[in-house]
Amino acid sequence: MNTPKTPEELTAQIERAVRGYLVEVQRAAQEAVARAFSEAGASPGATSARRRGAPAKSGKSAPRRYRSAAEIARVQEALEAAVRQFPGTSLSTLAEELQVPMRKLQIPMGHLKRAGRVRAVGERHLTRYFPAVGLVSSED
Repeated sequence: MNTPKTPEELTAQIERAVRGYLVEVQRAAQEAVARAFSEAGASPGATSARRRGAPAKSGKSAPRRYRSAAEIARVQEALEAAVRQFPGTSLSTLAEELQVPMRKLQIPMGHLKRAGRVRAVGERHLTRYFPAVGLVSSED
């Protein structure tokens, strides 16, 4: 590569380099598109998740198991008792205390907040839960 002597030579050299780069990028993009279409045509039933390496589903997926109202009520009572015992605690700490996955506490906690039995202070991962002031627990 020659060292440019004038600004015009430098500009021309930069433009040649950019054009060469753009030609290579265009060629690589065309090859990627061609590969994608050839893969899609090779296995018409394949999903994009499977092409990315996700495991294939074998037949039907397992039916979703919904919790009964009684089960949610049971978790709700245990959760309210834990909030009364440990006021100002996060949901993740309550989950550890109750030995329940945190995602299984979200619905019961929502019920407790809507019923006014528990109040939340903070947002997102900084949310802390307190027993509602002035309420008598159902155990009294």
